Amino acid sequence: MSASGHHFKMTIADLTQHQMSVVTATVSDGTRENAQWMVESPEVGCPKKCAPLPLARFSPLVFSGAEAIINGVLATVDRWPRQQSNMGSGSIKRATVSRLGRGTFTVTWRHS
Repeated sequence: MSASGHHFKMTIADLTQHQMSVVTATVSDGTRENAQWMVESPEVGCPKKCAPLPLARFSPLVFSGAEAIINGVLATVDRWPRQQSNMGSGSIKRATVSRLGRGTFTVTWRHS
């Protein structure tokens, strides 16, 4: 992820399929005070009545080289204060996040 003013660019690489995607966006009220890496289910019915689809089962997803520039400082996400969230409903964990180490972490599906 990189940013210049209100212009943001994210690069995603799938090393198993040897594919890369680049997404760019201009966000007039975007801030550069935090960074997030997420695995989410898509939504349908937007923009009038958004509703999330069920989270699909997935193979473990490995995020590596996760870096962020915050206040002009580039570092792996290990450097920054962080909050880890697991996906679920009620007491059922659907997916969990591993410990973070050197900019690498894994999100693993846990429940049918």
